[in-house]
Amino acid sequence: MDVVGGVKALIKTSSVQIDNFICQLHYRVTVIIVAIGCVIIGASQYIGSPIHCIGHTGWDKDYINTHCWVSTTYSTIRDTDGKIVRTPKETEGVSVVYHSYYQWMPFYLVFVATCFYLPRLIWKTWEGGLMKAMVAGLDDIHMKDEDVKDKLKTRVRYFINKKNNHNGYLARFCICESLNFINVILQFVLFNKFLGGQFFSYGSKAMEYFLNGSVTESNPMNAVFPLSTSCDLTWGAITRSQKTKSSQQCLLPQNVINDKITLILWFWFVFLVAVTICSVIYRVAYFLSPYLVRVRLQSHSQLSQESTICFLNEHCSTGDCWFLQQMSKNMHPEYLLQLLAQLQENLQQTASDNDSSNYLLDTTC
Repeated sequence: MDVVGGVKALIKTSSVQIDNFICQLHYRVTVIIVAIGCVIIGASQYIGSPIHCIGHTGWDKDYINTHCWVSTTYSTIRDTDGKIVRTPKETEGVSVVYHSYYQWMPFYLVFVATCFYLPRLIWKTWEGGLMKAMVAGLDDIHMKDEDVKDKLKTRVRYFINKKNNHNGYLARFCICESLNFINVILQFVLFNKFLGGQFFSYGSKAMEYFLNGSVTESNPMNAVFPLSTSCDLTWGAITRSQKTKSSQQCLLPQNVINDKITLILWFWFVFLVAVTICSVIYRVAYFLSPYLVRVRLQSHSQLSQESTICFLNEHCSTGDCWFLQQMSKNMHPEYLLQLLAQLQENLQQTASDNDSSNYLLDTTC
């Protein structure tokens, strides 16, 4: 897999914008953050030494490290800290917690990155390159006047023919926005499940520790990603008639990276949930308020007269106005000014022709 090429493709900004800033936070910024975390964790696992074990056996050190890494290690905790207890008590007041999810962190992060990019992939498929075709060449101010005239005439003719048909275009985009919101909530739930129910409060406990903790208190992140664990090494005859059990003490420097990456992701997910909720509220208001539709179109076409914007807002659907708003992000302001003016003129002419036809029909009757 060309990881570097994939990251470059994400960092590179497309020449044509078909979505908004919130969507880019999901499929670009989040995927880059997760990809970087995946590369760091993967490199520390498969290039460095993620585990170091010592015990009372003369067996090969590399064999012991490999055995304890691929098998499940465990640690003991007191019941007073017992929200992470998942096994029966071995002795009164002490429980055993098994740890294995840190081995799967790189693979899980690949899954997370894929989930965040999926709505973008769906929207690109649904959009089908329509916006790119609509604004092709209209970002070049040095284009010949004849070419500009022909291009604008073609766009106006398209818009007149497709007038009131862009609500479906907007609806599909709203579905992808909804998928972004559903996905970030789902990732919180799945990450919490992946870490044994400890992700929801992971960041809040860590911040409380850093702000109010003392040297005598234990770091709550170590409960999720322990730095010291134990590993049982058992061997005996092939017939299993004889067995010997040796307990190994293991250090997991890998978890020094895992806990920091997880903390960064927790804060990023919280921020992403907040801004996505605001985006959903804005989209609902956009559908309910014609005034907001007009204000947004005006903000993207500031050279146009207010009367032109008001006319288009009154005679075009919400999807049409949003489509024009998206076009404005990818066009030179002067070309946009001409496009909206010609569009208003054609709509007025169409309305006038319809009125004349209705008048003639009424007279005939």
